[in-house]
Amino acid sequence: MRHRTLICAGALVAATSLLAAAGPAHASGLQRFDNTWTEQDFSHGDEIGAGCPSFVGTLEEDLSGRDVGFLTADGIAHVHTTVQGVVTLTPDDPADPSFHGSYAMVQTGTYTDGGSGTKVMTRAVNGTLAGSDGSSYQLHETLHLTTDGRGRSTVSLDHLSCS
Repeated sequence: MRHRTLICAGALVAATSLLAAAGPAHASGLQRFDNTWTEQDFSHGDEIGAGCPSFVGTLEEDLSGRDVGFLTADGIAHVHTTVQGVVTLTPDDPADPSFHGSYAMVQTGTYTDGGSGTKVMTRAVNGTLAGSDGSSYQLHETLHLTTDGRGRSTVSLDHLSCS
């Protein structure tokens, strides 16, 4: 499994919880809701992204963030999520370097009230990973995801790289 998939999975959990929280809202004008949350993922990864270090081991990701959104009179929910993440990558082989870092993510999305229509999400991530071997990487990700009313997701853009 690719590490980038894991980063996406953690963020999609946040997006899904946000969409669920906003789903029952009904308003003739604007309605505002706020939700704070924390999520943690553990898994294995083998590659982070272009220019990033190869890695096989365990990912630990602590997320905290804030969801803000509103529902317009035409039934469209607009969501804005900000996330601060702390990542620790522990290698399976103790001879390999471990990595630790943090990132900031901004995620926006829209969907129809009730959640039966198309959902659209765009995300931008920027962060830094530092290796126990003295290496350092700037992490950048851009993702655009669409989920149709039947629950089928299409990723039209998913670019994760390090510099």
